[in-house]
Amino acid sequence: MRTRPLAVLLVTVVLALLPHAAAASCRQECQPAIARCFGAGYRRAACRRLLVKACRHFGHAACDLAFLPTTTTTAPPSSPTTTTTLPPPPPVCGGQLLILATDGTYLGCITCSEFSSDSIFNSYGSYGSPYSATSIHNHYGAYGSPYSALSACNPYGVTPPAVVDESGCFVTRLSLNPYVPDSVCGVLGSAALCQDLTILCGS
Repeated sequence: MRTRPLAVLLVTVVLALLPHAAAASCRQECQPAIARCFGAGYRRAACRRLLVKACRHFGHAACDLAFLPTTTTTAPPSSPTTTTTLPPPPPVCGGQLLILATDGTYLGCITCSEFSSDSIFNSYGSYGSPYSATSIHNHYGAYGSPYSALSACNPYGVTPPAVVDESGCFVTRLSLNPYVPDSVCGVLGSAALCQDLTILCGS
């Protein structure tokens, strides 16, 4: 049986597969949040994928809380020049752990079942195949090469992929470079995860 040390050490959660109708509902419900995410500078396709996943897992409230704009409260008419800016509420973090490249490309799911098409451990899927352009297992591709700036396997790269959860909360940087902030191989990283990534990048 194939082991998944990287997934087990991060967290093991099985994403329930919902009917197509629920997915369609989430796509429609999350349109405003997708637009806000796109307006924040992320790729629209990556925004849609992450937000729909969050909606399917946590319900429509996940869309309502994602990428909320800053709220401005205007004082009474007697003081028209006084405004108070309130920060948005913190996001509800949780769900599957996903890999997102610095350029916004979705690179698959770490904690999904290895039989899922999104899993980075599915060697026949778009994110686990050593021949796929969107796989960190492809050592000749942009995201798995030891020479690409966007790669998790470049020990000198400074723009490696991020690990985020389904709500968009940042978890860590998937990088062999110990000097990248929040790198799994950094001072505050995980020696076990760094070893697993080293094995993955060398396989």
